[in-house]
Amino acid sequence: MLFLGYTGAFLVSTAYLPQILKLTREKNAEGISLPFLSILFAGSLLLLVYALWRHDPVFSALNAVAVILSGVTAVLALKVKREGEK
Repeated sequence: MLFLGYTGAFLVSTAYLPQILKLTREKNAEGISLPFLSILFAGSLLLLVYALWRHDPVFSALNAVAVILSGVTAVLALKVKREGEK
């Protein structure tokens, strides 16, 4: 069952990759919602703290990756939007 959890966490985490690739390749942040990413980042961070407190390795791994990738996506989106304003 642990394998299923890690596999699901991996698949959910890879959902960020198309957005990150779009931002880096196309330099286009159109359609990317910064409020959504901010809420997702905050929620994932809180869930990570809870998962660590519960000593849940799958949930901890999923939320650690979600915090990192939602943060990276938000930073890239801000950078691309700022460059587009110049």
